[in-house]
Amino acid sequence: MPRPPKSSQSNTCNFLLAFLALWSCVSLVVIIVWATWPHMRNHNQSLCEAAKQTAIEKLEGVRVIWNKDQHTLTEQLKGSRETQASLESELESVMDRVGEANVALMGSLQEKEIMKVNITTFKIVLETHVALQRNLSSVQALQQVTGCRQTGHGAFITGTPVTPWSVPPKATRWQQKVKTKPALLLMLI
Repeated sequence: MPRPPKSSQSNTCNFLLAFLALWSCVSLVVIIVWATWPHMRNHNQSLCEAAKQTAIEKLEGVRVIWNKDQHTLTEQLKGSRETQASLESELESVMDRVGEANVALMGSLQEKEIMKVNITTFKIVLETHVALQRNLSSVQALQQVTGCRQTGHGAFITGTPVTPWSVPPKATRWQQKVKTKPALLLMLI
């Protein structure tokens, strides 16, 4: 294969270099004209101004919404605090009433216990009086049968000897306590 002559290769290379140089110069001129042309500069500035104005409007809208939200939240917070304060005062009054009810209940329970003790004491006293009544009735019946009379010391004067069942028994320690408790309980009431 024969080689092409050198001159045609160099011509092609020179042609390409010239074309690239011319293309670079034209591109440079177009860029300079485009950048300095007033209409294009104004158009770019107007686009930037429009974008800036849109951003400012959006920012103002967001700011207005944020202020409204903040105002609403502040009002809700204020209302919540007022509600909490009223609920706390109501809770305090309820707790006071519960405390008063507890005090009254404790007083009633103490009175109930005192009443139980009084009832028990009165039952014991009643049983003692009933037993004493029976004893006196039996002594009276015996006196009527035997014709005896009682002296001031509890002994019977008759022609017969005194029997243990005819002498009233001494009060036991328990009966003495029972006799004093009703008086103490009545003094407490």
